[in-house]
Amino acid sequence: MAKADFTRSIITNTIKVAEVKVDNGAVITTELLPIVKVGTAKLSPEKALKIAKAEYKNVMAVVVLGIDSVEEVRGMSFETFMAYSEPVERPASQRKSN
Repeated sequence: MAKADFTRSIITNTIKVAEVKVDNGAVITTELLPIVKVGTAKLSPEKALKIAKAEYKNVMAVVVLGIDSVEEVRGMSFETFMAYSEPVERPASQRKSN
């Protein structure tokens, strides 16, 4: 593996969801396809539910069964960074004062 001058933690969140129905007084849960979100933070249960409701708009009642989060550290060399990056202005909160 080449030396990584720049690294970043990437978190893959897999949200397991189910549809909940009531049929003749019996509660029936049907597991739906999981939702995969890749980012830099673990998802909270509240955020996962919001994502699930947005993903499955046509389902009346959606519940989150669980969230599996896997962290991976990725990196690149300085040369690769320079080849693919572009100049940006630093946010005001990160600017150094003189």
